[in-house]
Amino acid sequence: MGKYRAESENMNASDSGKSMDSGKGITDEIYSIGYAGLSIEDFVGLLKQFEIDAVVDVRSNPHSRFHTDFDLERLRPCLAKAGIEYDNYKEEFGARQTERRFMNEGGYLDFGLFSASDNFKAGYRRVSEGIDRGRRVCLMCAEKNPESCHRAIMVTRRFHEAGYIARHIMHDGSTLTQSDVEEKLVDMFFKNRSQISLFSEDNYSDEEYVDMAYKKQNEAISYRPDGEQGSERDGEQGSERDGEQGSERDDGRGFERGAEEEWEG
Repeated sequence: MGKYRAESENMNASDSGKSMDSGKGITDEIYSIGYAGLSIEDFVGLLKQFEIDAVVDVRSNPHSRFHTDFDLERLRPCLAKAGIEYDNYKEEFGARQTERRFMNEGGYLDFGLFSASDNFKAGYRRVSEGIDRGRRVCLMCAEKNPESCHRAIMVTRRFHEAGYIARHIMHDGSTLTQSDVEEKLVDMFFKNRSQISLFSEDNYSDEEYVDMAYKKQNEAISYRPDGEQGSERDGEQGSERDGEQGSERDDGRGFERGAEEEWEG
C-alpha cells in the first residue's frame, strides 16, 4: 500500500475524501479482519472472497511471534502476489500510542482523544480517499473478534459514524456490521437495561448506551504505558496463540505491550 498511501498524499485537498463529520453514500464500505487462528492461505482467501485490493495493517508492531507469516516482511510480498496492496498505519491507527496527551485520567489510551488527533485524521483521510477512488480497503489486526479489538472500537467506529458501511470479516466468511458490534457491546455491558424502571435516573437512549459501551470497552482493552495493561494488551500472545477463542485479551495486551513481547495493537 505504499503506492496507495503516496497517491492519497499527493491528491489536492479539494479532491480528498469526506471528513469524519460528513456523511457518505450507502455504497461506501470499509472492511476489517483479524487473522488469529487463520493460516495465511485462508487469510488471503477471505480477502479475495470480498475482493479486497488494499490492506491497512493497524498493528503497532507488525510482527507475530506465533504466526510469522503475518510478519510485515513476509506478509507484504504474499499479498502483492495476490494483487493486494499493503501498508502499515501504526502511527495513524495503532493502539499502542504513548503520548501523554492521549491518555485519560485513568492512565490508558483514550480512543476518543486519539481519534481527534492529526495522525488519526490523516490516516482517515487517506483511507477515505482510497475508498472514494473505488479501492476495497480492509483493516487488519490480530484479534479475531472485532468487538474485542481497537480496529472496531476506535477505527471503524469513526468511519461508521461518518456514513461508511463497516463490515467485519469473520473466519467462516460471514460479516458483522458495525451496528452488530455495537449491539454486542451494549449487551455485554448493559444486559439488564430493559428491566430499568421508567422512573429510574438510569434510563438512557439507545445512542447513550452505545456511547457508554464503547467507553467501557475502551477502558477494558486499552494500552496503558504505566502499570497493568488492558485486555487488548495481549493481542498477540492471546488472540494469536488462542485464535479460536479470539478474546481481546490477546489483541490488546499482546500487540500493545511491545515488539519484544509480540504486542500487535
